[in-house]
Amino acid sequence: MQRLFMDKYGTHFSIGLISEAQGRVSSMLMPLNQALHYHVK
Repeated sequence: MQRLFMDKYGTHFSIGLISEAQGRVSSMLMPLNQALHYHVK
């Protein structure tokens, strides 16, 4: 991920920041994931 941000945007993000963002996005997507799982079953 760090390499992607550096190559694409020319900026550096720490692993901690990337991990924190992943946690937040993951928790926001959980309801959608559960709804999709329910409807696909």
